[in-house]
Amino acid sequence: MEFLGWAIGVATLLTFASITFYTSSLLVESYRSPLTGKRNYTYMQAVQATLGGKMYVACGVAQYALQIGLIIGYTIAAAISMVAIQQSHCFHRRGHEASCQFSHKPYMIGMGLFEMVVSQIPNIGKVWGLSVMASVMSFGFASI
Repeated sequence: MEFLGWAIGVATLLTFASITFYTSSLLVESYRSPLTGKRNYTYMQAVQATLGGKMYVACGVAQYALQIGLIIGYTIAAAISMVAIQQSHCFHRRGHEASCQFSHKPYMIGMGLFEMVVSQIPNIGKVWGLSVMASVMSFGFASI
């Protein structure tokens, strides 16, 4: 956001923080169904109880489309990072004039296979070790 300048950059951050706060408060308000008082444990349950069946389907399509897009983005980012590491090792071994060109495809396939294996873990939300590992990896990625 450096191209926006301080004033517009801060205003943009505050605007999106306000939007996030507002939508979070709406989600908190829909924790219990307005008609039956039944708890809505997921966002999809809250949408179904509040907006009905058609919006439930539309919300599900939107959520899955977003999830697929994020998975594709993370797979590409991971492959690019792994190729950058491989190129760095190549340049250190052979010198900076060496031709160190590598394909992203094997890393994308490997990352996709890894994601498919991890997605088969039952009750993945209750495995606390994965949360710790994800936090450490996220912090490590951000510090690179």
